[in-house]
Amino acid sequence: MPNIFKKTNRASANFFKKVGRDTSNFFKKTVPDVANKVGDGFEEVGGQIGGGMKKVGSALEKAAPLIADGVGAALLATGYGAPLAGSVIAAGNSASVVGRQIKNSGKTVQSQSSKFGGNVKGEASGFANRANTLVQRKINNASSGIANSVNGMELAVKGQPIQPAGTSTSFA
Repeated sequence: MPNIFKKTNRASANFFKKVGRDTSNFFKKTVPDVANKVGDGFEEVGGQIGGGMKKVGSALEKAAPLIADGVGAALLATGYGAPLAGSVIAAGNSASVVGRQIKNSGKTVQSQSSKFGGNVKGEASGFANRANTLVQRKINNASSGIANSVNGMELAVKGQPIQPAGTSTSFA
């Protein structure tokens, strides 16, 4: 009869060992892998959007004054557009300022998306470690509780008094 208790304890210990290993793998490998992919995605998308904004802004910043100066000069040369020439040149300069702002906003988008992606990866890794520690503790407690119960049943079958968990008969 005592053999069944040993087998039960061994089976229970093996079960919880496998559960512990699998949950540990989940929290140590799967969660960080997914978080890294999500974080990398934010960094990639932000990099592409910001890069595009920088290109558009840079082109506008450089081209707008040149185009406006050319159009303004042509208006002045015809003599008919002289009153408009100043406005066209001013508009070109304003467009250049807008281009610079777009370019700078693109840099900000890249920086912030990179920071956010890094935060996603870092926070998920920290969460996974804390969750793994908590789950492993719960698994160990459950495994110990079952082992103690099975040992108590074995003692009861043998006719020995059952010692409540967490108590000691030692007076030392």
